Amino acid sequence: MEKVIRIPSIQSIALGAIVMAIGGIIRVPCYPVPFTLQTLAVFLLGLSLPPKEALAAGVSYFLMATLINPLWLAGPTAGYIVSFPLAAFMISYFSTRLRPLYSLLIGQGVIYLIGYTWLAALIGPKVALHKGIVLFLPAATIKISMALVARRWVLR
Repeated sequence: MEKVIRIPSIQSIALGAIVMAIGGIIRVPCYPVPFTLQTLAVFLLGLSLPPKEALAAGVSYFLMATLINPLWLAGPTAGYIVSFPLAAFMISYFSTRLRPLYSLLIGQGVIYLIGYTWLAALIGPKVALHKGIVLFLPAATIKISMALVARRWVLR
């Protein structure tokens, strides 16, 4: 018997991809990687959707971004954007098994690992560590806190 995706699942996936796109529009320029709200969107998707839907929303965003501008695949942000579907899946998967904070830290780790690896290949490991991770730690802390507060607020 073939599985059929429920309509709410399709809506959740589409809405998730749109939220990620909006998170990418809201940005503070910084070289080589801008500050955006995309990771906050990934965190919220991971905390609110089942793992497969969180992954599908991330992949949908990735495909949308690639269709609109395939040149980003060669840029410094490519590794981060590529990491979003996996991070959303991991956050969702672990949020039912661990405390939400730990699942968010795992997701952030996935984003940093893949994003740093790509960025280091472009600009060197030392510069990538500083400009691709260290510079973003305060913002990541704020975004994780915001995601946890939003989760708590929704669950009331």
